[in-house]
Amino acid sequence: MSAPGQAAPYQPPAMALRRYLLPRWAKVFRDLWGYKTRSLLVILSIAVGVFAIGTIMGAQSLLGIQYKAAYLSTNPAHATIGMSQFSDALIDSVRGMPEVGEASGRFSVSITSSPLAGHEGAGQWRDLTLYARPDLGELDINQVKPQAGAWPPPEGGIVLERNSMPFLRARVGDTVQIDLGEGRVRTVAVAGVVHDINLPPAQFVNRMFGYVDWKTLQGWGYPRQ
Repeated sequence: MSAPGQAAPYQPPAMALRRYLLPRWAKVFRDLWGYKTRSLLVILSIAVGVFAIGTIMGAQSLLGIQYKAAYLSTNPAHATIGMSQFSDALIDSVRGMPEVGEASGRFSVSITSSPLAGHEGAGQWRDLTLYARPDLGELDINQVKPQAGAWPPPEGGIVLERNSMPFLRARVGDTVQIDLGEGRVRTVAVAGVVHDINLPPAQFVNRMFGYVDWKTLQGWGYPRQ
């Protein structure tokens, strides 16, 4: 006790609370006050953990809903069959089957591409798969969403899937070089950008994807098939 007229000695808040709290809670507050730095780190760690879990769960829910909706909006094919050369007559035959709602054919060619000399990344050749479909302008299944530039691909140009653009460091209207093999190098324009959710991201498979029309392929020596 303090003498009359003298101020009471200072007591830490945790000590002062002892008279109002149960012993176990008094100890909790005393430890928190006595180890301020450690207590602050623990509180921050818990806060960061709760925030991270909430962010992950929210993103998972959001992506699950949006990705599913975006995928279904392309009217994805229920089956994809790989085979050797065939003609448009086979597509028409399959499309006419009563069990088949819609059918479409697609031709793919695997080449390599690189930015032009003098541009960033020139000389770095990367794998590029180009697809040609007879109905690119009016797709009923595995629809492609135009993002910028021309669609369908104009003659003499290519349209790249949007995840492939960073690989070539290109923009719509830029020209790049492609190697068709056997010394056949061509210069083509990037005429547009599309989003094809049915293709794997280029960064995951280390391969670019794009589209080209039949006349361009025939000019490169590939027959319509």
